[in-house]
Amino acid sequence: PESGPPQDDLFVGGCFRRMAKLVLNGVARLKFADGYLPTDEHPTWTPLGVGLSTEHGGPSDVSVYSISVANGVAFIGGHFTSAGALFLGNVARYNMKLGQWSDV
Repeated sequence: PESGPPQDDLFVGGCFRRMAKLVLNGVARLKFADGYLPTDEHPTWTPLGVGLSTEHGGPSDVSVYSISVANGVAFIGGHFTSAGALFLGNVARYNMKLGQWSDV
């Protein structure tokens, strides 16, 4: 678990499984540590838990359409059926301080 995001972090979602050698499963946070852009030597991509998946297709069938971040919580909307170990219907929230998914 980690604290809430600094103002300059970027959250991305879409239809992807990996980035910079990390398994991210559809949603990730890009940390701009000390103002440096991420590289393979200094990856600053971090997963949100184990990410998202669909009932039949797994992470490769995930599509994220919207992300909103407020007070250390990321709200995710899109096409997915689970976030972490929870079965959810296309909307979820991830608490960065607690490091866990929950329903909305």
